[in-house]
Amino acid sequence: MSETGALVYVVDDDAFAREGVARLIRSAGLMTKTFVSGEEFLAAARPPIPRCLLLDVNLPGLSGLDLQQELAKSGLQVPIIFLTGHGDIPMTVSAMKAGAVDFLTKPFSEEALLSSVRSALGSRGEEKALTQRWYGTATEIESRKQEEERVRKEHVRLEERTRIAQELHDTLLQSFLGASLQLGAALNSVPSDSLAKPRLDRILELMRQGIEDGRKTLQGLRSSDSRDLDLVLTLSHVQQELGVQSDVDFRVAVAGRQQPLWPPIQHEICRIGREALFNAFCHSGAKRVEFELEYADTDLRLRVRDNGCGIDPQVLDSGRAGHWGLAGMRERATRIGALLRISSNAAAGTEVQLSIPSSIAFQLSPAEHRQ
Repeated sequence: MSETGALVYVVDDDAFAREGVARLIRSAGLMTKTFVSGEEFLAAARPPIPRCLLLDVNLPGLSGLDLQQELAKSGLQVPIIFLTGHGDIPMTVSAMKAGAVDFLTKPFSEEALLSSVRSALGSRGEEKALTQRWYGTATEIESRKQEEERVRKEHVRLEERTRIAQELHDTLLQSFLGASLQLGAALNSVPSDSLAKPRLDRILELMRQGIEDGRKTLQGLRSSDSRDLDLVLTLSHVQQELGVQSDVDFRVAVAGRQQPLWPPIQHEICRIGREALFNAFCHSGAKRVEFELEYADTDLRLRVRDNGCGIDPQVLDSGRAGHWGLAGMRERATRIGALLRISSNAAAGTEVQLSIPSSIAFQLSPAEHRQ
């Protein structure tokens, strides 16, 4: 440990001894500060730097051993080297038990005193290191507690999600399954040349697909081909899946060079796009619906426009009781760090705009990230 900047206190009522010790300490490159009594030392300000105390046992008023006890009571931890002209074994034992670093009997050699001082300053450094290790351990314990609390909360959320999934499986999903079975049985009695049969077949297929998607969603899974999902192809088939009348002009446009998307992000974009298209086809009464997807350098942009009746301002702002379409779109956008804007009026219809930063949406290479 470097001795530069360390401070050695000298408390001795003998002026000759006090100044002689102080001079020796300064010759070793250490700073000193002298006091004639224990009371004067207690009243003085002490800077927070490495330090030790050379303390005479026999002082007028407060003795050296008394001062040691007062320092212990105040919580001040400073290494103490006792100096005395007539020490005895009980006195030495008492001082060392109370935490003294050394007990030197006058006359002592200069080498012995300096060695003891260096040892005291070194013990202070070790004490500081021990304190730092203690704080480090306390920090680790606190971090571990926080992690345990996070895991506990995650388990609670998982249990709640599991409960909800079970409820949905036992109610909604089972109802759909029962309806699809009944529809399948009814279809067997429909003549193959019936004009209604193709439409009923399509409805049954949609129900079966919905049941399968519902199972995967409840299990927290993604479809096995999610990485190969073509976002444009999937969303451009929504009109066909819904069986919308052919007199609705559905236009699809793609701009920019298509880039691979992160599967979880792609899943959320697809859900938002499907909900926007579903609303346009099923609720707006529009005669024209436009779907645009733009792969720009800075972001991925999705737009769905229609020329329908628009959305009631109150519904657009607060949603409709028992319906979660608009709220779900906003929640999904927030979850992936996207910006969602929905504008609507009775004269111009509705426009949904979704923007996702390229750094979030695209599977960029490290070189592309740096650009």
